[in-house]
Amino acid sequence: MEKMSFELLSSFLLSQITNLVLFEQEPRLEYIFDQLDEYQIPLEHWQALTIPQAKCLGFRKWDVNSNLMLIPGYLYSFIPAGLALYSISGEETEYLDYTELDSDCRFGCLAYGIHMEEQK
Repeated sequence: MEKMSFELLSSFLLSQITNLVLFEQEPRLEYIFDQLDEYQIPLEHWQALTIPQAKCLGFRKWDVNSNLMLIPGYLYSFIPAGLALYSISGEETEYLDYTELDSDCRFGCLAYGIHMEEQK
């Protein structure tokens, strides 16, 4: 699998949305999924995410008083092994591969996320 950054992922998804909105082209979901299956987002890119970047990608705060940012469901297959994930109950989630994680989405996000600190 080739490495992909969040910036490249955002750019690819934006181009697909642009085709739909501006040119009224039906999304070719098979093509989109085939393209995305060829890439992975490295662990260090996940760990370097800032809250503003995460919000642009669809991450959502679990609670106003928490720094737990829930992962959007579309990023499920990009979650790398070794990333420190926390459930909405606050427990760290142990896993070896993303397929061991629950893919259930509520309001577009998974039931676990990443702790992120506010930028100063």
